[in-house]
Amino acid sequence: MNAVEVKETIITSVSGLPTLPDVVHKILSLVDEENATAGELGDLISHDPAISSRLLKVANSAYYGCMKDVATVRQAIIVLGFEEVKSLSLGIGVFDAMTAFQGDSGFDIKDFWLHAAGTALATRSLCEKRPGIDSGVAFTGGLLHDIGKLVLSMFFSKDYAAVLKKVGEDAVSTAAAERDLLGFTHADAGMWLCDRWKFPAALSRPIGGHHDVGPVSEEHKEMTAVVHVADSICRQAGIGGEGGGEPIQAAALDLLALLPEDLDAMAEQVQEEEHKATSFLSAIE
Repeated sequence: MNAVEVKETIITSVSGLPTLPDVVHKILSLVDEENATAGELGDLISHDPAISSRLLKVANSAYYGCMKDVATVRQAIIVLGFEEVKSLSLGIGVFDAMTAFQGDSGFDIKDFWLHAAGTALATRSLCEKRPGIDSGVAFTGGLLHDIGKLVLSMFFSKDYAAVLKKVGEDAVSTAAAERDLLGFTHADAGMWLCDRWKFPAALSRPIGGHHDVGPVSEEHKEMTAVVHVADSICRQAGIGGEGGGEPIQAAALDLLALLPEDLDAMAEQVQEEEHKATSFLSAIE
């Protein structure tokens, strides 16, 4: 199996690929419009009971710790912000699409989503240190950065079972085992899926480059660095994720003007707030 063949399989297997709810595509289209309003976004989400009900559960969960109850989608937009609600809705839609397709590779789905939620949480700390970064895209990138693992578990269960076995036996990172056995990584597969779903490059490229910031275009390099570092912080905090992580790339630290002590402090913060990641998962399930 080579990367070209796998990419073609993932992109062209329309009948096997999960589809996103129509509301997710409409949300993506809406936010591209310069004059889109919070009211329009609220109306759109409100017409999808599955997403809107869980959006409200998340808004009222420990993940946000709102001081008062959030009773409507429009109120959620006011309290959490336009971009945050868009990102949450996208994440919930992807969660719905992917959890029904797990494969039989032995992949731990609960551990996967816990690490995803923890990484999304870690992007917040990074965005606080780097004003000007789109925190909504960063959150979504953190939540979906490992989505390629689900794709590989779904389509190539036996091959991915071998990857997981190598991770356990050789104590290597998942990405390293994938490169050795498959010739590509889950980051590649995740980007191919995002392209299939017609996600914006601002989101798909950081997902595709979250293990190697170097080759990513300058336009998307800073956001990729955020997702890369957030993933590492979450691993350092011990929140989900199989296998050991790879070292944080110096280029990513330079891009975000971070020092080692900054990472230690953020990992400690994320570890202390692990209950928020668990609360998030409980709300979207």
